Amino acid sequence: MKSVSRLLLSCATISAVFLAACGGDAITTTPDSLSGVYAAAVFATTPSGAQTTDQKALGGFIDIILNDNGTTTGQLHTAAANGSPAFDASMAGTWSVMGTKVRFAQPADTFMNDMVFTVASATGASGKTLTGDFTSGGTRIQVTLVKPAQ
Repeated sequence: MKSVSRLLLSCATISAVFLAACGGDAITTTPDSLSGVYAAAVFATTPSGAQTTDQKALGGFIDIILNDNGTTTGQLHTAAANGSPAFDASMAGTWSVMGTKVRFAQPADTFMNDMVFTVASATGASGKTLTGDFTSGGTRIQVTLVKPAQ
């Protein structure tokens, strides 16, 4: 039994050293650690066979608040472009986390319901990013939501 305990302690020590050497901490993905105000740092669409459109440069945005009780509020906006009208949707709904994956469930019919976001650390101890990449109807949608460190 002592050898198993030593092996586990050695593995824990090696893991801590590895994380420190890589310059990172383990990503905490509890609702409390992820809750906060997020804004899209990247919001881009690429129709099949066409150029990527930077939705932010056109005035589009995604602002979403993840509450620690699993609910969300906020707004998604795309500007009118290339013959498509402007689009607005409420980000009210719910969110859930499993491991390092975050999913949204909202009454609004948007790609946010289908996109799986991956959690990563942003600058600072409490900063987080949620990165999603999803293709729907031949259009690739890339989003990076950032919660600044506090």
